[in-house]
Amino acid sequence: MTWTADSIQRFSTGGQGYEHDVVLNNYDGQHWAGGLRGTWRGTGWDSNLPWAYLDYATIDDDPNEPVYTVGTFNAKQLTPGAVYYSWLRAYPGNTQVDSAKLYGQKMNVYGYSVWLVFAETHEWIVPPWNISVPGTHYWP
Repeated sequence: MTWTADSIQRFSTGGQGYEHDVVLNNYDGQHWAGGLRGTWRGTGWDSNLPWAYLDYATIDDDPNEPVYTVGTFNAKQLTPGAVYYSWLRAYPGNTQVDSAKLYGQKMNVYGYSVWLVFAETHEWIVPPWNISVPGTHYWP
């Protein structure tokens, strides 16, 4: 993803963190991902976002919409025009293809722990179920 000065301003004013939430479609019982291959950076996920983290605190997830999240504790450190990536590696689910949606969240950060980060606002980046999984999605 490439951030513009406007998108950095929109997502870093007020709350200081940001999350990209990939939400898989499990309404039909068919799911591509059977859980992440690990929570350590470089095993089940990675990102070059500044102060990147994996939000694995999924205790309130809807089982029909499992969420996989990578975020930054400090969105103010994003650089306009820089290219950022995030990836997730999952165990196989019970289907080869799936669909997903993607939204961005401005986060209030009270400490450098996923248990101390709370959503302030969110915005749809790709509406439900317009992303093919597995796959790559480029967000301008």
